[in-house]
Amino acid sequence: MSLDSGTAKNRRFAIDDHRGSDDTDQVDRLTKRQRWARSLSRTFRLLVLLLVVALTIVSTTLLDRGDQIFLLKIFLVLFLSVLPGWLFLQFISVKGTGLYDEYVLNLYRLRIDDTTNLPKPPPSSTYWSEWDEVVPKDLVDDAVARNIYLKKFEAAYGRGTVPESRRRRRRDDNQRIGRDRKLSERIGADAFSPIILATALFTVGWTIVVQPELARDLNIFVTLPLSGLPELPQEALRFGFLGAYAFILQNMVRRYFQMDLRNHAYVSA
Repeated sequence: MSLDSGTAKNRRFAIDDHRGSDDTDQVDRLTKRQRWARSLSRTFRLLVLLLVVALTIVSTTLLDRGDQIFLLKIFLVLFLSVLPGWLFLQFISVKGTGLYDEYVLNLYRLRIDDTTNLPKPPPSSTYWSEWDEVVPKDLVDDAVARNIYLKKFEAAYGRGTVPESRRRRRRDDNQRIGRDRKLSERIGADAFSPIILATALFTVGWTIVVQPELARDLNIFVTLPLSGLPELPQEALRFGFLGAYAFILQNMVRRYFQMDLRNHAYVSA
C-alpha cells in the first residue's frame, strides 16, 4: 500500500511539474509575442514619421507654387478638423485607466456607498482585500460589469477607458479590451458620437475658411435651377469660426491637462 501511494504521489508530482513547465513555456511565448508586437509597433510609427517627412519634402521641392498652396489647404482642413477629436482619443488612451482608478478610489475614500455596491477597485489598492471578502466568489461577471458607477464613468469617457479586468470577478490584471474587438466596443459608439459630430462641423468650418480650389468642375444638380440665396456673409463666418475654434481648442487643451476631457465638452462646443 505504501509503495502504491508513493508511486501515485510521484505521478502527481510529475504531472504538476509537466504542467508547470507548460505554463512557463506559454508565458515565455506570450512574452516573446508581446516584445515582437511592441517592436513592430515602434517600427511602424517610425515609418509613418519618415513617410510624413518624405511627403513634405517632395511636395515642397517638386511641385509648383499652385500645387503647393492647394496641398497646404487640404492639409490644414484635415489636420485642424481632426485635432480636437484626436485630443480625446489621446486622452482616453493615455490617461483613461488612471483616471478611472482615481475615480474608484475616491468613491471608497468617501464611503459613498456600501462596498458591495461600489465598482471593483484596482488590485494593488488597499481596498482590494475588502472588496474581495464582501463580494461573493461566485458572482457572475455581468453583475460586476453592470455596476452603476462603472456605467456612469463609461457614459462620460467611453468603454475603452476601463480595463477589461474591472468587469470580471476573478481577473486582477490591467488588461484592456482586446484589439480583436469591434471599434464600437473599444471606444463606445455612444461616447464617441459627439466627437464625430464636432469633427464634421469643424471640417465644414475650415473648408469655408481655407476654401480649397476645385479639383474638378463637377455639377451634380445640372437640371435643377439654383437661386444661390440666401447670400452668406462669408467674411463674417470666417472670422467668427476662427474665434470660436480658438476658444474651443484652448478649452480642450485645458481640460486635457486637468484630466477632465469628457465627451460633453464636444457637445457644448
